[in-house]
Amino acid sequence: MRQRYPLLGEFGYIDMMLNSSMHPRTQHRVLDCVEEQRVWERPELPGIGITRFGRFEHSCCVTFAGSRHHAMYYVCQNGRYRMEEAPAFVSEFHAGDE
Repeated sequence: MRQRYPLLGEFGYIDMMLNSSMHPRTQHRVLDCVEEQRVWERPELPGIGITRFGRFEHSCCVTFAGSRHHAMYYVCQNGRYRMEEAPAFVSEFHAGDE
């Protein structure tokens, strides 16, 4: 199931293959990653892109990083979307213009 998410502020669009399932205990809708890839880079923001896509507790998590921006992850949980500062593990990604 290919889904295009809403605009992520300055980060643009993401386009991913997702599976949807119900969490067995909480009955929350869980999005599982079935395809992981760098989807895009915006010309005016070089080095910004998706670096990891996968499970984050009971939500789905996409991580971002860039040379002039803090690493962020985009979280979808219970149908709500938010941007949050990413944990330290995304620091392994380095933008191409560094």
